Amino acid sequence: MEPTWLSLVPPFITIIVAFLTRRIIISLLAGIVSGTLISNNWHIFDSLKRASIVIWEKLEISNLQSWETFNNSWNLFILFFCILLGTIIGMLYRTGGSSAYGRWAIKHIKSRRGAGLSTMLLGLIIFFDDYFNCLTVGAVMRPVTDQFKISRAKLAYIIDSTTAPVCILAPISTWVLEVVNQMRIAGIGSTYPGNPFGIFMKSIFLNTYAWLALFMVFIVCWLQRDFGPMKRAERRATIDNVLGAVEDDKNNKAAKAFKHDESKQAGMKDLSIPLFTFIGFCIFLIFKTGDAAFLGGKNSLLIALQNMHLAKTLFWGSLMGACFGSIYFLIRRLLNIKEIGTIFFHSTKVMFPVVMTLLLSWSFGTIISEDLKTGLYLSKALDQSFPLWMFPALIFFVSCLTSFSTGTSWGTFAIMIPITVPLAMTLAPELLVPMMGALLAGAIFGDHASPISDTTILSSVGAGCNHMDHVLTQAPYSCFVATICVITYGLTGYFISHGIFFVSALSLIVGITLVILFYYRFGLTLNKSNPVT
Repeated sequence: MEPTWLSLVPPFITIIVAFLTRRIIISLLAGIVSGTLISNNWHIFDSLKRASIVIWEKLEISNLQSWETFNNSWNLFILFFCILLGTIIGMLYRTGGSSAYGRWAIKHIKSRRGAGLSTMLLGLIIFFDDYFNCLTVGAVMRPVTDQFKISRAKLAYIIDSTTAPVCILAPISTWVLEVVNQMRIAGIGSTYPGNPFGIFMKSIFLNTYAWLALFMVFIVCWLQRDFGPMKRAERRATIDNVLGAVEDDKNNKAAKAFKHDESKQAGMKDLSIPLFTFIGFCIFLIFKTGDAAFLGGKNSLLIALQNMHLAKTLFWGSLMGACFGSIYFLIRRLLNIKEIGTIFFHSTKVMFPVVMTLLLSWSFGTIISEDLKTGLYLSKALDQSFPLWMFPALIFFVSCLTSFSTGTSWGTFAIMIPITVPLAMTLAPELLVPMMGALLAGAIFGDHASPISDTTILSSVGAGCNHMDHVLTQAPYSCFVATICVITYGLTGYFISHGIFFVSALSLIVGITLVILFYYRFGLTLNKSNPVT
């Protein structure tokens, strides 16, 4: 069908339903059904048939018929990677390996600054999955931060600020697979030239919100200065000894499924050896599948990225990591075969909502880009409406609204990437990477700041903090960083002719400078002679 204003209706419906129901699966289903109805002239049977066909094709079950077809899969590798990642997470939980860092930290950390920075460091280490990050960092570091009278609201802020921003900047994570696949669905590599993973790697430099959010939490931990509601929370913790703790983990499926067996006390090596072996397998396979292009030569990195099958490398890396972890914990007598089987079963159940979200987001992206051509319609509609240099800032702003309203960055990827890619490639191909960086940054803001975001909720759960206390104390920090990003994306669009690395450096320099100036102007060190009302 020719793209019309009706192509905007399914994304709009998806956002509204997500905001009203707080259920991304229901929201994506609503978007898929409305999209197929519009593209099939409101014929119900044809629409449902089209939706079913798209979902079945994205599942790629038919690829299990032979080794050759399986080896050429993409979506299947991503889904299996999620389940295997859940298995690795479950083994670390069950054995107490994820708690070993906390026991080590209690013995070695001597100050509030050290407690905050150690919490941030653990969040940076666990970069491959946001759920595992939230729950592990919270459970491990609560005794440490409580000891130094750091409020639970501050702990939740540190956790939340080193969850989504870290996952989107790391080239080995479930998030990267989703972004790359959405770019493939939007036409990168087929309709439009380019390599999805290569574009993602370049966009990392222009994901200004993620970088500034990490920088913000670093200076908060290092300088021990706060502003806004966080000031009051920290005053209650440091002066009145009221940490703001609440009961937690009661309704968390992951915490129940992977409950730590108190009879098992794994050490630091039982956390680090399986974890870094898994990461090492993935990195080795990424280099290996780069067809030896990393060994040298002009544009060797770019050639390697173009030749790499990211989903396949992460699947085999996670499979080898899960096998190694199973053998390792069997040898260490921290797990038996029955427990490993139980962990695999529970990981499949826990990751099922993630699998469903991925499957429906891929299907929705296909309908948006192929059936409705929403991006092409917007490119024509906006061609004369805005100067080109404003598009990165505009995409960032729209992504912020979308992710904050829906509470999900992955849902924002599914809605915005199929729109942004054809928009950029039609109007100004040189703006594709800046617009992708802005899109991902806006999605991270919503995941970071929205009260209905799953990672925001899990950060509260992991820290043992009242959820709305976390939302309200974090809001000034995240909104301040987002405001700076609007400015930096304006600069990015205006100076893009100087190259991606120039504008990324300019954005970070301007952003960091503004953060420091604002922080020193409004940040306040708390002590008894400096009360907060």
